[in-house]
Amino acid sequence: MALSPSERRILDELAERTAAEDPDYARRLATFGRHEPSAPGGPSWRVPVPAVAAGALLAVGFAVAAVAAANLDGIGGRRRGRHRRR
Repeated sequence: MALSPSERRILDELAERTAAEDPDYARRLATFGRHEPSAPGGPSWRVPVPAVAAGALLAVGFAVAAVAAANLDGIGGRRRGRHRRR
């Protein structure tokens, strides 16, 4: 839905006032949602990738351990649910 001319004018006036009163805040609002690779101290997509990979490996390790623990009964490796023959 497009803005009416009066709504657009009001938003432009707000943007001008904000830029005059707090230029840094106006700059941050103008770049909101855009990728700024040179922004110092900002979040980077490279940081979460190793953490996500480590978390995935940890989750797989826990899943394998849980399946192994559920299928094995002690060190002997007997499977649960099977009856011993007499």
